[in-house]
Amino acid sequence: MVRSLAAVLLSVIAAPLAAQLAPSARLDAGAVRIGAAAANLPPAGADAWGGFSALTNAANGSAHLAVQQTCSATAVDVQWQFGCQAFAQTNGTAGASVRYEFASPVAVHGLLSITWLVQASGTGAAQLAIDVGDDGIVDATDSGVLPVVFGPGALVVRVTASANATAGSFHAGWSTWHYSGAVQGALVLGLAPDAPAVQMTSAACGALSPGLAVLPTFAGGVQFRGACAPPDDIAVLVLGMVGAALPLGLPPGCALAVRPDVTAWQLPDAQRGVAWELAVPPAVRPLALHAQLLGLHVAPMSIATSSALRVVL
Repeated sequence: MVRSLAAVLLSVIAAPLAAQLAPSARLDAGAVRIGAAAANLPPAGADAWGGFSALTNAANGSAHLAVQQTCSATAVDVQWQFGCQAFAQTNGTAGASVRYEFASPVAVHGLLSITWLVQASGTGAAQLAIDVGDDGIVDATDSGVLPVVFGPGALVVRVTASANATAGSFHAGWSTWHYSGAVQGALVLGLAPDAPAVQMTSAACGALSPGLAVLPTFAGGVQFRGACAPPDDIAVLVLGMVGAALPLGLPPGCALAVRPDVTAWQLPDAQRGVAWELAVPPAVRPLALHAQLLGLHVAPMSIATSSALRVVL
């Protein structure tokens, strides 16, 4: 009965579906300024998910900020680029505070990864505050990884980052001292579900063999993502409940390492990629299955195989 139920689940795989996560972003505050020269930013409260950028230049400095986000079935990627330079008798800033919401109809256990990179000189400096839950408690001020659990419902993350620099001079006795500053930085925020347990059960076969990766999805399942070799005309995903060693009967002499319960095929896209998604309801977990990707070359006929993987969900 278990094997029959699993076979039914496997039969619903198709081309990649839209992400089940519903993301949004709201710009609550921001400034990009050097001296009195300020760049135009969206107003407070504006929808920021589509991204925004601002740049201002003056004779004594410059400042810039660019924010963009993407969301797929398997990951959220948030990227900020910012900088500020002050040369003479001025001060500048570039920064913003954005409230992100990631709504999910199902429970999600995942990781929030933070990469914070800053290069500063002189008076240049940058600050970061990550507030998970937007409850006024700062959870991170530097690079790191935070475990998160949310859904059904939304995960709220407030991101506040800024860069500042000043330039000027002061007199000490008979001497005049000049100071200036510059700072460049980047923030990369990633959100992804916890990965399933994956074990390789058989090595790839063929001089130009396809690759197969298994990624968790926000919908509570997995995405089988393949990378096809140049000779591959057709990619075939084979899923089954048990392993096997079935000769394929074509050059270069590879074997199928999965007893096939379900097969699905796609034509590789322009980047030689293919992908299928499988949702696995909590009621049938834990579920163990085997997966392998075949790369079929039509003329002359040949089949290369990826590594075979055992996946536990």
